[in-house]
Amino acid sequence: MRNESPVNTNETFLAELKKRRDRTYDYIYQHRDRECFRPQHIFDAVDSYLTIGGKGLRPALMMLCCGAVGGDETAVLPAAAAIEIFHTWTLMHDDVIDRDLTRRSGLTAHENFRRQALQTWGLPPEEALHYGVSVAILAGDVLQGWVNSLLCDVYYESQIDPAITLFLIKELESNITTALVAGQMLDVQFTNVPLRQRVQQLTEQDIINMLRQKTAVLYGYAARAGATIGLQQTEHPYIPALVEFAELCGIGFQLQDDLLGIVADEQKLGKPVGSDIREGKLTMIVHHAIQQASEKQAQQLRETLGNAGAKPDQIEAVKQIFHDTGSLAYVKQRAQMYVKQGLDRLQTLPDSEPKAILSMWADYMIQRDF
Repeated sequence: MRNESPVNTNETFLAELKKRRDRTYDYIYQHRDRECFRPQHIFDAVDSYLTIGGKGLRPALMMLCCGAVGGDETAVLPAAAAIEIFHTWTLMHDDVIDRDLTRRSGLTAHENFRRQALQTWGLPPEEALHYGVSVAILAGDVLQGWVNSLLCDVYYESQIDPAITLFLIKELESNITTALVAGQMLDVQFTNVPLRQRVQQLTEQDIINMLRQKTAVLYGYAARAGATIGLQQTEHPYIPALVEFAELCGIGFQLQDDLLGIVADEQKLGKPVGSDIREGKLTMIVHHAIQQASEKQAQQLRETLGNAGAKPDQIEAVKQIFHDTGSLAYVKQRAQMYVKQGLDRLQTLPDSEPKAILSMWADYMIQRDF
């Protein structure tokens, strides 16, 4: 498969990704717990994020890791659904933290219910906002609870050893959740400390460590769960190799995400390009640009980054600085480096069709345009 032309390889991968994504969402929609979410606004908030859906990268990774170690991909379905739901609740809470109004071209949960409270009930603006945020937080909590129910089905439906099922639940709810929350908290702190102080105090490795916790560890868990279910054991040389592969590619994914937040097509991205600039996110792009900027460029960055009211021409000026300082090219190179390191770890496994698709998955992480 790796010898196909780039176009054919991409088409092959997207077809394989869609197949596994569709299986995951079919399982989610058929699951008994979904119809129990009440009251109606909780159900609607949950359903809105499921309806717009995601790429399905994590469920696909889990299934492919299972297949790559010789397992049956269908045994992974409950856990694949669980990781997609886990990812969804983190997005719902992340949207509240970042005060985002849109998600995948639709309204975020808190913004949707803020508008409903304002327009339908006539609540004062501050109370309407509080209501919207409350719905999003509670809907995210419901999703998080659903994750555990889905993971229990690894035993009840897939007949995997209950000790392995408990291991996967404990790993996700203890180690992964703790790391992810720590990474999100660091992201919030990095964003709110004054820019000059941030750049002076924080290194590039600090940013990578934050990205690993915020994003990459969940990819690592997907790989661990897939390989563990496929091998039906928790200790095997293939497992750490796949976890490292997934986490390194996950860092590459997040660096690509930061790049897309600057240069992507807004329609494809599904949210305003430049929102990270207005929020003042300390991405590797920003860190590198500040280090390389002239005094005039640095002043422009200080005036615009974190300015929620920044005008389009100011955003464009900052994007130009990112280009002129070589920061966009630098971060792209770093993303490619992490994925290459991940692919090196993948070579531990014997050749197979799932392994070949995992290589395509890794390439897609930094080649995607949304």
